[in-house]
Amino acid sequence: GPLGMEHSGTSTELLTNNPMASKGYQWDPMLERHLAKRVRPISSCAPAGAINSSVLDMTHWIRFQLAKGEYAGQRLLAAERFDEMRAPQVIMGPGVGYGLGWMLRQWKDRNIVEHGGNIDGFAAQVTLVPEEDLGYVLLANVTGAALQQGSIEIVLSSLLEEPKPVVAAWPEEQLQPYLGDYYLEALKANVTVNIDGGKLAIDIPGQTNFKMHWPNDAGHWVFELTDTIELSFAEAVDGQVPELTVHQAGMEMKAKRASADSGPDVGISLEEVLALAKKGFGEADASAYRIIGRTHMKHQGASGDFEMIVSTDQRFRRVADFGKFGRMETCFDGEDVWSRQPGRPVEKLLGVEREAAFAENILLLATCDWNALFEKLELRESTEVDGEAVFVIEGKPAHLPASKFYVSQDSGRIVHIDQGIIAAGIQTMTLRVEQGDFRQVGNLTLPFSSQSMHDATGLIENRVWSIEPYQVDDSTFVISEN
Repeated sequence: GPLGMEHSGTSTELLTNNPMASKGYQWDPMLERHLAKRVRPISSCAPAGAINSSVLDMTHWIRFQLAKGEYAGQRLLAAERFDEMRAPQVIMGPGVGYGLGWMLRQWKDRNIVEHGGNIDGFAAQVTLVPEEDLGYVLLANVTGAALQQGSIEIVLSSLLEEPKPVVAAWPEEQLQPYLGDYYLEALKANVTVNIDGGKLAIDIPGQTNFKMHWPNDAGHWVFELTDTIELSFAEAVDGQVPELTVHQAGMEMKAKRASADSGPDVGISLEEVLALAKKGFGEADASAYRIIGRTHMKHQGASGDFEMIVSTDQRFRRVADFGKFGRMETCFDGEDVWSRQPGRPVEKLLGVEREAAFAENILLLATCDWNALFEKLELRESTEVDGEAVFVIEGKPAHLPASKFYVSQDSGRIVHIDQGIIAAGIQTMTLRVEQGDFRQVGNLTLPFSSQSMHDATGLIENRVWSIEPYQVDDSTFVISEN
């Protein structure tokens, strides 16, 4: 091509067949090791993750970007097109805009143009500072590399600023009031303030343990990896800080200190609410159930039929067929979790991905012991959802974000769920689920309609056609190779 990018392509097939290509990995916090990831065949949406290149090739592209369409003395694209791409088309938040494929913001009074991305096993970050004629690319063969956003501060401060004076470290005893767990509502999970290498750090579930600089003149602790996130702490009371605030993108997200013995005063115990939820579901009068229905992914324009078989011993099999968009299967055979995704062979899920397969199967709540599904259960509060009084139970799996279940105080039915998920293995998100059209199935009462919403997939509507007892054997929970 005109930029001389000889080791770049736009198909995953090219990457798979390239003997020089790196293998991709993803960190699994449950197993505490990196797992190899297969290249995902996504030719139907190649711009979202099929482009592959080398650092050297990408430097040619960065020069082309900084020169606004010129390369090696030749004009390839009008400079006006670059001005258009770098003009805000959408305002994402205070000081942050989105152009045509670029994130637009400031770094210490300089305008920067940047974008990062992740796909199974790989991560990338490109940052341009047009006024300085400066740009760089970071490519990593690991999903969700912490250096993606962090590299902006590291690279730009190293190249554009004078070295900063060394700030005296705080003694560890001075950090003690800050340490501990804080419940961050925005994540529906606890974050842990700790000491890492003599510095104050915050461990965010599904991300990493972020070290922080010593406090600035405003008393804020700025992340070492990125200057776009800061923490401030309330004044200590009886030797402990009661609350912290996360400052990011113009938002202030508060997190109160989590306390094991500070349960809510709602006039009822957790055991009583769990018994109410069990009564709301009823008693399973069969060893397994088969659910058939249809899923409509409204914002993605795809619909498909689904079948789910769930047994009272936690075994399950879930199939969703989206026609030309592919077929997805997941099953638990009592020992291992297996999965098949479009364009991939059957593979065994390990670590966090294995645990997530159970968390996504909400029907297990009706047929299994909640204490077997969650490492920790807490009664959070008594509140209202759409005018209905509910108790809120928070369930925390061992290595996944916590989820909240809103149990009707009248019927015991779970009418709303804030499900904590980790999207693409790196980003903590909340899946908001509304359940309705409850019907009697033998001695069970189950929802025949639900809709869920989260930022990655948009609105998903599920409609159940039938739920009935089902006779299973060992072959039921096996994914065939065909």
